[in-house]
Amino acid sequence: MVEAREEDDGWRAVKVVLLSEGDGDPLIKTFRGAIELLSLSELAVNGTTFEINTETEWFSLDGLPGNIGLFALGDAVEILARQEGTAWVALEVTLTDEGGLGGAL
Repeated sequence: MVEAREEDDGWRAVKVVLLSEGDGDPLIKTFRGAIELLSLSELAVNGTTFEINTETEWFSLDGLPGNIGLFALGDAVEILARQEGTAWVALEVTLTDEGGLGGAL
């Protein structure tokens, strides 16, 4: 998967993620939606629960590094997650719209 943005001189890759399902490598997937549950150990969006840990990266609305304290129930987010068995682990959580209650944690 390649995430890119258009610039004056062409396209620039912003993020490149290798995805694989069949050879035993973990599945990486992007999810989008409003935060339904938020705690120090998990996050839920559109009925899917994600484990969060010290390696989870948080990004503000402008794409700058942030922390969990910027996020609240109802905020629209994009989550890049890795499947581990039956669980999803959030690798990156990016705020896409502040529709929630303001930094809840």
